[in-house]
Amino acid sequence: MAEKIRFTTRRIAALTCPPGKDRVAIFDTEQPGLAVRVTPTGNKTWYVITRTGPGRSGKVRWYAIGAVAKVPLADARKRAREILGAVARGLDPVAEERKARVGRLAEALDAYARSGAARDRQPPEVDGASPARAAGPLR
Repeated sequence: MAEKIRFTTRRIAALTCPPGKDRVAIFDTEQPGLAVRVTPTGNKTWYVITRTGPGRSGKVRWYAIGAVAKVPLADARKRAREILGAVARGLDPVAEERKARVGRLAEALDAYARSGAARDRQPPEVDGASPARAAGPLR
C-alpha cells in the first residue's frame, strides 16, 4: 500500500527517496488523489492520481501540477480539487490545456504573419555569402 501522510510544508521538505528506489510517491491524507513524487536527486513534483473509467478497472492517470518548489501546498490542493472535479464531469484536463495551448500558439502565429515581420526578414549572411552558397556546391 502507498504511504500516506498529512502534508505540511515542513513534512514535504523533509521527504526523501529511499536508497535503491527509482522514485517514490507519497499521498496526502487531507486531499484524496494528491501525491508528491520524490526522486533520488531530491526533485519533488505534485501529481493528481485518478482513475478514468469504471471502478478499479479504469485507467490510472497521473496529472502533473508542478514542482513543489514553485507550487505551494495550498495551491496544489486547490488544483487537485479542480482536476478531480473535471475528471468527475467526464473531462480530460490535460487535453483541455493542450487545446488551449495550441489555440494560443495559433493566435501568436497569426499575429506574427499579420505584422509583416516574416515578410520583411532577411536571411542571415555567413561570411558575406548567402545561406545557399555558404555550404558550398552540391555534388
